[in-house]
Amino acid sequence: MKNLTFKFLVYLYSYYRTGNTADIAYYSTIIAFLAVLLFHFMTFACIFIWDENTILLLQIPKWQRFILFSVFIILPFYLLINYLFPEAEILKQLEREPILKKGRLYAFGYVVFSIALFIITLLTVKGVIF
Repeated sequence: MKNLTFKFLVYLYSYYRTGNTADIAYYSTIIAFLAVLLFHFMTFACIFIWDENTILLLQIPKWQRFILFSVFIILPFYLLINYLFPEAEILKQLEREPILKKGRLYAFGYVVFSIALFIITLLTVKGVIF
């Protein structure tokens, strides 16, 4: 699993090191990966945890939800990914990777699939579909 995650990060990094994000490619990669993880977390939360108790979390003001979410969910994952997958290792793997274009396509497809799965799950759980 770690190797698959690492390859996904390498493909994302290869995408973000071109264009305007070249200076912050590593941080853009981590943020994009965290966004994909967030979509997965929210998908599983909608499937398994969605009930009346989760509605209580929505009654907290937006700025408090943002701070709680940032400090207790995003920051620990950010630090963990930053520790497990340093930029130097990603750069080494990037030099050895022969097929970046195909990998970028797979990474993009996976991100689109994750977003679509989240939207379909959300619409299904909320009763819009089925």
